[in-house]
Formats: sequence, C-alpha cells, structure tokens
Amino acid sequence: MGKALLLASDPGLALGASARFQPFGSADMQANTNEVQMQMTARIAGTLSMLAAQVDATGTGRSVKTRKNTANGNQTLSPTDSTAGIFEDNTNTDTVTSTDRINFMTACSTGTPVYYWMRQVFSATTGHAAYFNCVSAISYTADSVSTFAPLAGQHTNQTIEANAQVKIRAPGTLQNAQVYVSANARVTDTILYSRINGSRGTITITIGAGLTGLFEDTTHTDTLVDGALVDWELVTSTGGGTLTVQRLSSAVVAASGNTNDIFASGASGGTTRAASGTPTYYYIAGNSASPGSEALAKVQHGFQATLSKMRLYVSANTYATDATVVLRVNGADTALTFPVTATTTGWFEDATHSVTVAGTDDVCWSITGGTSGSITLRTFGLTELDGVPPPVVVPPVDASGGVSIGALYVRRPFHRPLRAPYANAPDA
Repeated sequence: MGKALLLASDPGLALGASARFQPFGSADMQANTNEVQMQMTARIAGTLSMLAAQVDATGTGRSVKTRKNTANGNQTLSPTDSTAGIFEDNTNTDTVTSTDRINFMTACSTGTPVYYWMRQVFSATTGHAAYFNCVSAISYTADSVSTFAPLAGQHTNQTIEANAQVKIRAPGTLQNAQVYVSANARVTDTILYSRINGSRGTITITIGAGLTGLFEDTTHTDTLVDGALVDWELVTSTGGGTLTVQRLSSAVVAASGNTNDIFASGASGGTTRAASGTPTYYYIAGNSASPGSEALAKVQHGFQATLSKMRLYVSANTYATDATVVLRVNGADTALTFPVTATTTGWFEDATHSVTVAGTDDVCWSITGGTSGSITLRTFGLTELDGVPPPVVVPPVDASGGVSIGALYVRRPFHRPLRAPYANAPDA
C-alpha cells in the first residue's frame, strides 16, 4: 500500500499541438504520436495520483492528462497560457486494474511547449510496487548479436553490459515484463531475456519473426536481492532484417515494507560531463542528461519519503581531481553525498546517510569539480521509503535495572558490595 514515485523526464522535449503520448513509470519522455506504442499494461492494481509536470512558457491551451484504455483519465493539468512553471493536480486520482493500459497525453492549441518532467505517484492495492519503462525507438539489424538495455530511463542498445546495469538496493521481485515492437522484418525469432548479475534470469520473451505489437511474459519472475545488477538482453538470430523496439517495461514488487528504487539512464554513448567548479544538475529518475539548471532539474517528490543509497555508475573518467556528487533538496546540499575519485570508474555510492523529504520539497542531484578532463555517466539510482523510518524503541528500565523485551525479562546482575576488612585482623 506504500507510495512509489513514477517520473518521466527529458533535458527538454518540445511537444507540438497535436496529441503526444508519454510512457507510464520511471522513463525517458517521448513525443510519440502513436498511443498504443506508449501504453503499458498495468498488471499490478493500484491508484495513480499527484499528476504534475514542468513546462516552459511556450504555447496556449496546453494540457496534460492521464489516459486509461485510450480514454482520458481523471487527472488533468491545464498550465497557464504562456507561463513557465510546475503545474499539479493534487485532487483527482485514477484507479488501475490489472488489465488497464496506461499512459499520458499532452496537447496544446498554439506553440510548441517544452516539457522537462512528468510525475505520478503509484500506490499498489496490495503490497508495494514500482513500474519501470526503458523507452526510445531502437532498431536492431545485426545478426546473432546480444545487446543490453537498462531497466528504466532511455532505451539504448549497449554492447558492454555494465553500461546498462542498474544496482538494486530495495529487494523485490522483477515481473510482468513487456516489449512493444513497432516494426519487424526479421526472418527469425528475436528473444528478450532478463539479466541478473551478468547471467540470464528466468524472464524470457520471444518475438516471432515478422510479428509486431505487445509481447509479454506474465509467468516468470526474478528475485532481486540487495546489490543485484539488473538489465535486459536482446538477442537476434540469423537471416537479416530490422526489428524496431519502442519500449521495455516491467514492475518490481517489494519483498517487504514500503521501499523501492528509482533509476535514471541516458543515451547510448552515456552522459558526458566536463570538469568544472560549477555544479551540473540532474533528475533523480528518468533521463540521466542534465536539463541545464537546477530550476529545471528539481522535481517535487509528491509525498513524504526517506531517500538513501544514492549511487552512480561511471564508465569513463579522466578527471584530474575528485568530483563531488550530492543530493539537493530545496536548493541546498544534503547529507547524501559521495566523491567520484579521479581517474576511477565503476560504482560510487553513499550507503550510509539518508534524507527525509516532504511531498512539496524540490529534489535533484549535482556534480561539482574535477579540475580537468571528463567523466561518462551511465546509470543513477536512489532508494526511497514511503514516509520515515520507524523510531528506535529503547526498552524501559525498571528500578532494579531490569529490561523488558517482549515477554522476556532481563534482570541486571546483582553485585554484592565488598565487606570492610575484619576489625580484629592482625597487622601484616
């Protein structure tokens, strides 16, 4: 029943007057005019709420709406004409069943408004779950090749698996995998596999030769433990032809409690940042590219949460000195921070600190420093707990020093005081 943030983002996506359709879940934003390609079948029932978006001042008659089964949902935004800012619907909700097809729709009367992010909050009817979408049209043409894609963010076809992996910190079950194929001239089958720690998982989707549309694995699941590295593998066979994939979708159901991960990933070549003493700001989920300023990168979280285990994968690093990554809340640095060591690649993480944010708090992250050189960012992760951690309860101590722990009573050891020396003892 806990809440999970679903954030689609882009460094700045121009959306025209005609209807444009956006993916559901943590994802890269799109300007797709074909709604069916962006519809995710929500196999986990729940409630969507807290629709919000950030848009520039371009255009009039603008709107953002939830969509369910190609019809308008209950949530809607009507950004003020020619006005930039964050617009929210904190009143309406949408109920989602296990067969509903969900996405967003934008439209406007005039102009080409630029959107930066769109937010939803999902509350599963039973348990705790988060949805993920790896989105962007990618064509696969090479024969007998394996390529790798991240769990969420921008769809890429990586040849080096580490560049696509996300790191799990909230254990759960990966399930309800989906792939949407918009074009397929392959003459042999293509197979999608889940990948856990560099090996194939149990989730498997076969895309038949020449077939298009939605393909799912509603049977198999993969258990994700703390520290697991997760991605997708797409394998072509022989015979030639081009296959175009629009999105890879899934859900992660928490093993227990109200904790889930959120992720960001970027273009096939990664996100490059040149060394600078000026901070560069990034979204906490969706697309990992910077929109250029903190005002655009910051996202209102939507509900009270405790954020922890901030992490980043760096695939290339020529920095001459260390850089600093820090979570930012309301324009200020927080306790969540870690250094990116000069000339070092791999995973960097703050596994110790946590930060509690309110629903109206603005959240992003930044990198500062490096002196010279550049780094290539791949995937970013953050773990969120709905609400705040339960307080640590100290058992009461009674007058005798005993402690009650449930039905167990632990008595303080009794120490008899030392007796005074015997009065008539002879002198030594």
